[in-house]
Amino acid sequence: MLKPQKALATWLAVLTLALASCANISATSRRYPDAPAYAPTDPTSVEILRSDPAVPFVRLGEVTVSLQGSPSQQDVVYAVAKAAAQMGATAAVLVFDGSASMGVAYSGALWTPVPPDPSQASQQVLVAVAIRYT
Repeated sequence: MLKPQKALATWLAVLTLALASCANISATSRRYPDAPAYAPTDPTSVEILRSDPAVPFVRLGEVTVSLQGSPSQQDVVYAVAKAAAQMGATAAVLVFDGSASMGVAYSGALWTPVPPDPSQASQQVLVAVAIRYT
């Protein structure tokens, strides 16, 4: 029979694994038709911004990250950076946070949202515009 302390530690480890497996992140990207093509960049070098940068840039496309559960902010940021890097981005501007995980309150000319799809109202979604500094 397990000692109470060891049983508690085992139970906590199982609970932690179960909760971690409940968090899920999936990212998709959509390149704008008129966007120039660039080689992929390193995701760790992609800047994540909450407003338009003051330096010249080109828009490459949109990254949409769907969240389930409660992934860490670090995991969400990496998912955005990884998808933007595949387009050759040097930065990604967070423009919509339907999950409130990143605290985005964007206003600017970089992105015009499409009308919301009622079937996606309960989904946690974050949208970023992938850009490349010129």
